[in-house]
Amino acid sequence: MIDRRRAGSAAETLAAKRLKRCGYRIVARNWRCRYGELDIAAIKDGHLVVVEVKSGVGELPYENIHRRKQRRLRLLAQAFADSHGLLDMPVRFDAALVDLSSRRVEIIEDAF
Repeated sequence: MIDRRRAGSAAETLAAKRLKRCGYRIVARNWRCRYGELDIAAIKDGHLVVVEVKSGVGELPYENIHRRKQRRLRLLAQAFADSHGLLDMPVRFDAALVDLSSRRVEIIEDAF
């Protein structure tokens, strides 16, 4: 379990660095509330961007962000926006796919 947690943390760090290089302003990482946790919340181009980080080795299909997860992320985004005074900002959902073996990060904008 510790190795999995450490791998997830490493993936989120790689994703955050890549997002910053791409012009995202990170406003929160691992933000939690009663509905769950957001991996990364950022601002880009006037949007609140919720970034779901998926990691592994080799192919990383973002289809693993299934409908139930998407619903929960929408609820989390609403709670985050409410708690940070960002309710007037449009929300976008991106995915960061991190290949831990190559340290490659692919950002999929407007993933769902």
